[in-house]
Amino acid sequence: MTVDVTLIFLLPVKALLIASLCCLLRVLCANGQTVQGTINDRISRKPLFPVTVVNTRTLQVVYSDAHGNYVIAAENGDEITYSCIGYRKEQRIKPKSVLIATVNVDMEPIEYQLQEVRLQPGLLTRYQRDSI
Repeated sequence: MTVDVTLIFLLPVKALLIASLCCLLRVLCANGQTVQGTINDRISRKPLFPVTVVNTRTLQVVYSDAHGNYVIAAENGDEITYSCIGYRKEQRIKPKSVLIATVNVDMEPIEYQLQEVRLQPGLLTRYQRDSI
């Protein structure tokens, strides 16, 4: 009975190659998923900085750069929250993707109307007079 030596040698090499590829794919899919994009003002279309970007599952926080760009780690289905002073908070769900998903966000400005304040000279406290 003769056994082919090359066949015996190739089987472990093939198994090792397949195992290595499986491990590589698992690492890439599990740890390498990210969301990236640009955050702009909805009206002026100018980039917003600094916008706080939070992955609500992991509580990881990043900030947009001066060009409105951001990158944050997230898995499929994670909720990402975008907030900036003077703008309405936005929330998005990471779409299904293998590694990188692009989510561009346009944030709506909030306008505040302050009530009128009248100062009457005879009724001011010392603190109020010092503050004027």
